Amino acid sequence: MVALSSVVYLVVLVFVHFLKDDIVDKGPVEVFKPYSTSAIFASFPIFVFAYTCHQNMFSLVNELEDKGGKTINKVIGASIGTAMVLYVVVGVTGYLSFGDNVQPNVIVGYPHSISSTVGRIAIVILVMLSYPLQCHPARASINHIMHYFKYVKEVSRKPSRASLLSNDRQRKPSRALGGDIIASPRGSFSQQSTTSSSRPNGAFGTTVDSDFEDELLEEGIPAVSPLKGKRFVIITSVILCLSYLIAISVKSLAHVLAFVGSTGSTSISFILPGIFGYQLIGSEFIDHSTGSWADMPKKLRLLKSLSLVLSIWGVLVMTVCLSATIFLGASE
Repeated sequence: MVALSSVVYLVVLVFVHFLKDDIVDKGPVEVFKPYSTSAIFASFPIFVFAYTCHQNMFSLVNELEDKGGKTINKVIGASIGTAMVLYVVVGVTGYLSFGDNVQPNVIVGYPHSISSTVGRIAIVILVMLSYPLQCHPARASINHIMHYFKYVKEVSRKPSRASLLSNDRQRKPSRALGGDIIASPRGSFSQQSTTSSSRPNGAFGTTVDSDFEDELLEEGIPAVSPLKGKRFVIITSVILCLSYLIAISVKSLAHVLAFVGSTGSTSISFILPGIFGYQLIGSEFIDHSTGSWADMPKKLRLLKSLSLVLSIWGVLVMTVCLSATIFLGASE
């Protein structure tokens, strides 16, 4: 609530200065004509970053009482819609106040006063209290990756005890035999066929191969490693230290946002969701021996194709944004 209050104050500050029209060093204002073609591409990565909230989606869904698709879409629509309104108000009124002389950080251009000083403090509070929203999913992801490479990947290569006793009954099916790769929100990957036993995981209707979990249990390894103790402290400390080093070595916030938007935001928003969707949507209808989609419903075929288009679009956006950031110097 403190962070959101800082956002409200900044929006009001920019809007009030626009109404007062008290900026002395005001540049020319172009309503329809862009400042330059390069400026459009240089600003694009920041737009991509501005609407990237997907890394917190799993945490939000887990906290919803009603986890239906309509409820989730309402949350997404309300969040993105509110952000869009605030961005448009600040972006338009801020530009109209300064014209082409607008700075990447609009607060810097206002004359020194109590209101502008409070605005600078509000930005500090906003960034500081928004940091956990980025650190929490990053820390959890690093923990899952470390757990996978340390245990799960090693165990998945070993034959289970049951498979040594009865290869025909317990052997993991290959993709050629019709086995589907099942991705679990719990962080493990396994293979499953229509004849293998599986337990429903509950989240998003996915299932986890019970044989695979049994192998982990036989080895005394949990399917997902809890984040606590020394690992919690070490991962958190490393993230904090690296973030601090970047913060004190980079002068332009716009450049940081541009690089993050070019790489991380395009991956989280476009590329990875598209890849996951293409692999998982309608996978139960695919004949893995031929790769045919013949029995797949048209709606799922369309969604599967659109997922591939989304990934291709993400790669294109990443290429354009990263090139603009490096060669054009995104700073607007």
